[in-house]
Amino acid sequence: MNYLKEILVFENWIEYNSAINKSDIRLWYTLMYAANRFNWKEFTISISTLIFKSKLSKSEIYRSRNKLKQFGLIEFKERAGNQSTIYKINSCAALFGTESGTPSGTPPGTESGNISKTKNINKRKPVKIKIVELNLCW
Repeated sequence: MNYLKEILVFENWIEYNSAINKSDIRLWYTLMYAANRFNWKEFTISISTLIFKSKLSKSEIYRSRNKLKQFGLIEFKERAGNQSTIYKINSCAALFGTESGTPSGTPPGTESGNISKTKNINKRKPVKIKIVELNLCW
């Protein structure tokens, strides 16, 4: 997998998917970083490490990893006792997009390519910038 290509496709995909939230995104990036370090093979990572690296709570991690699995973005196998969970990252480029990062198919959550049926798409709040003028006298 190509790290940058995967990120570009993922970023494009989340623009079309209103079902994904900031915890899901944060966990995906944390797992993506770990997968890159482990040469895209299956890897183990403890829940305490995920909590530390992602800054998410334990319950947020469990909820988000289940959602990421439903989207097909990751696979994981829990193990008995104190053993860490085994994770595998699936390629976003293979699932959702092309090399340019544009969707190759219908984004999940849309019906028949009708993007207007997804909620909150392109409804971003405008950013207000406050300009402060400083008068410095020396």
